[in-house]
Amino acid sequence: MTAYATTSNTIYLSRFQQLLLSLSPDSVADIGGPVSDFAAQVRASVPVTCVVSLGAAEPHPLSGTFPVVNGSEDLFPLEDDSVDLALVMHVAHRCLDWPSVLTQSLRIARRGVLVIEDHYDPGLPSQVLANHLDGWSKAIDRRVGVTTFEAPSGARLARSLVLRTDLAVTLGTWLDVSYRNREDVDAETEAKLAGPGVTPSDSGELQVILGAMDRIGLTRPGAVWMQVLKR
Repeated sequence: MTAYATTSNTIYLSRFQQLLLSLSPDSVADIGGPVSDFAAQVRASVPVTCVVSLGAAEPHPLSGTFPVVNGSEDLFPLEDDSVDLALVMHVAHRCLDWPSVLTQSLRIARRGVLVIEDHYDPGLPSQVLANHLDGWSKAIDRRVGVTTFEAPSGARLARSLVLRTDLAVTLGTWLDVSYRNREDVDAETEAKLAGPGVTPSDSGELQVILGAMDRIGLTRPGAVWMQVLKR
């Protein structure tokens, strides 16, 4: 997960939780990796059956709180229809094969899947710039072996489902625009430049981004969500 994403944004998490609770699930599997902690936040109101960790190299932070099973993008170690709903939070941008992850999530869930990811509105210059900064950071991460890609659009999330007449797919976006503080961005990007994977061109590209930030501002990402329910 990029340092510039607001996956902990309480507004988006609250809305996602409301969406989840509106479905009144009797069991939930949280599909993710070390960054997935939503299960811990909703455990008081939602019966979380397990966390599926996808290729995590380190012990999952929720180990001991929930049953954690290690899976892969094309195989979750759970039976068909073993939970009511599957939650897939901020996972798609880390997947080499997102359709497989979605297929596996639908296989283990009796009723369907809820997905949420970071979103950048291409109609707002401050969001385009934020996406540029996110891409700058992720390019450095990829050079040190981190699997990470640009924030997926709703179309990309749902593309593999367009011919599925057995599914009801709903997409939406949330965007509560707030401008990022220059000092905070400076601190984060300086730390990034001090880490591994940096090339000589990264500093120059960053200066272009920061110069544009001074002119037009840089806003935090929103969220894109997808609800996939079996008919």
